[in-house]
Amino acid sequence: MRTLILDDDEIYLAVAESCLAALGASHIQKTTDPVVAADILLNDQIDLVVLDLNMPQQDGLSFLRTMSEIGYDAAIMVASGEKQSVVASSGFIGDKLGLNVCATLNKPLDMKALARGYECAKASLLEKRKSKTPVKLVPKGKLEPVFYYQPQIDLETGETVGTEALLRGIDEDGTVFGPHSILDTCQTPEEKIRLTAELFEIFCRDLRALRRTGFTNRFSFNVDASNLESSEFFLILTNTIRKYELNADGIVIELTEACLPNNEAWLLETIARLTIVGFEISMDDFSVGASSFDILRAGAFAEVKLDSNLVQKSAEDVASAKFICNVVDIGETLDIRVVAEGLESPADITRLRNMGIALGQGFHIAKPADRSLLKQDYFFDGGDLAAS
Repeated sequence: MRTLILDDDEIYLAVAESCLAALGASHIQKTTDPVVAADILLNDQIDLVVLDLNMPQQDGLSFLRTMSEIGYDAAIMVASGEKQSVVASSGFIGDKLGLNVCATLNKPLDMKALARGYECAKASLLEKRKSKTPVKLVPKGKLEPVFYYQPQIDLETGETVGTEALLRGIDEDGTVFGPHSILDTCQTPEEKIRLTAELFEIFCRDLRALRRTGFTNRFSFNVDASNLESSEFFLILTNTIRKYELNADGIVIELTEACLPNNEAWLLETIARLTIVGFEISMDDFSVGASSFDILRAGAFAEVKLDSNLVQKSAEDVASAKFICNVVDIGETLDIRVVAEGLESPADITRLRNMGIALGQGFHIAKPADRSLLKQDYFFDGGDLAAS
């Protein structure tokens, strides 16, 4: 990997260069000057930046912002002699700036920790190269909305217990686009509620077909929670399931927590009414919003879904792991099931099971796919899975 080291200590630069070369880094450049470092990033293809925090000209936290502003999109490792809490915080700051901070290391360098960070950076580079395909512009207004489906499984038995419907847009050539290709066409509350009605009808049509082929598990439909402020929302859902001769039992309405309505009374009322007729309500991406616990405690929620970023951070971050354990305890107290998103490896499954998580979904289990590719069960072989 083409590597840049920025640090104000000349001796450390030499040591870090030697260590990174031993790990396989190539074309290593090093400097004590942040201005020079920024110029290198602008004019050279750098795959990894190793960055100090405490520097006299421009500190590392400020340089993280510089990297964000110039659009640097490869790997970063922070290595600093500052307090551990400050070093760890730099990783969270990088994430918030949209940067890929693969490791936060304390000086003096530990070779094993450096090697883990370097391997993470290599994996990130490989993924970046694999995803570099020609970009096709989204043809506005010419996409067909469809749903891809991703199973949620019992992490002990491999049984499919739930399935999330994930929105996609498909053009006339069969190219698949993400959900925002459809959702971003709506600006006003009226447009959003009309789109929700259209999408829920597609979902119900799919669900009727899946029920007829033997799928009895829960199916989840994602909703922008601001829709709950519309007086039409409740009737849209109830009238549509009646049209397709479906029961509300077994349909989960996932509310994105980051955009919950301001009118909490109206939100809680709609959640309660939906629950009374048989729908289950899920709080999606739990850990994002500040008011999440109060809403969770007050609302008639059946499920909470752990944000995939939180799940991944729990591998290294003790606080994230403890938070997940606390959510499991809260779920047991409130009789709410907890689902972990973003399970990408056997290690993720093992770790989350050890934390008490019973249900999960993610790329290691199955990627979102056309409904015809859904399987009934996923069987474990150690930490690995194989679909039946």
